[in-house]
Amino acid sequence: MYNFNYDGSKFKLHISHERYFVNERKRTVTVKAYVSVYVPEFILKTVTPEQLPVGFSPESMYPFGLDGHDPVRMTATARCCPEDEFDVETGKKIAMARLEATAYERFVVALVNWNARFREFANSVNQMTQQFVGKGMMAAHHDWRYIERAKEGQE
Repeated sequence: MYNFNYDGSKFKLHISHERYFVNERKRTVTVKAYVSVYVPEFILKTVTPEQLPVGFSPESMYPFGLDGHDPVRMTATARCCPEDEFDVETGKKIAMARLEATAYERFVVALVNWNARFREFANSVNQMTQQFVGKGMMAAHHDWRYIERAKEGQE
């Protein structure tokens, strides 16, 4: 039996293999990295890894790249304003902050859409269950009437 209760686990954004590209002439710093979201174990009790959105990886699948669960490649750039002094380290921090913000935005959208699909699935199962219960109640009522009529005929 599965425990479907929230166990305190969290989705975890993971950024790896960061590479920075500095263009002093353009006053830009660009970061390219692999991004993925690790999925809590309790979710994997009901969802197969193949049903996860792109970029979502089971925690048990470290490192990336196993069974089609490749991370998403993302890029972000920091541009220095003409009136500011160009600093590579500050540019790296800004570029990474932008990449992280974009990653959260992308994965939140994917997670919301994924969650909506499962809500639709649960609603469909609920509707089918209600129909089945209704048919079961009608059958039981019919059987009781049949039994009552049979008893009356025997007396």
